[in-house]
Amino acid sequence: MTTWTRCNNCMAEYMDEVTQCRECWTDAYLMDIPSVWTKYDYVCTHCDALIEITTKTKPELDPDCTCGIIDSIIQIGASRADVMKVTP
Repeated sequence: MTTWTRCNNCMAEYMDEVTQCRECWTDAYLMDIPSVWTKYDYVCTHCDALIEITTKTKPELDPDCTCGIIDSIIQIGASRADVMKVTP
């Protein structure tokens, strides 16, 4: 089984074992992806809806908004999330 590693500073992901992020050159935030939950925040530039996705893996596609305007979603943030109180 391949272990993925994510830098929680810049969100770069690596399929191999790394000791330092190759994007931001830090080692303080490297964690195995299966043990890390990340909250991604988005906003719709058309209707100002806020969208939150909390996941163990980086989303491959940006979400759609219920207003239906295509390409109106931008990512406004990403952070580690403590979801253990909600999701065992």
